[in-house]
Amino acid sequence: MVMIDNKQQLKKLAKLPIGIQTFADIRNENYVYVDKTALAYDLIDNGRYYFLSR
Repeated sequence: MVMIDNKQQLKKLAKLPIGIQTFADIRNENYVYVDKTALAYDLIDNGRYYFLSR
């Protein structure tokens, strides 16, 4: 088992856009963004009724 320094681990983690309000900031500051447009389209096109909660 290899132990990695905590600072090294933090540098490798992706930046999550918690509290970021604009798409431009997400893109310009290299935050993680997952495009779920295809999933939404599939739900609308092929689904029935869904309860979506966040």
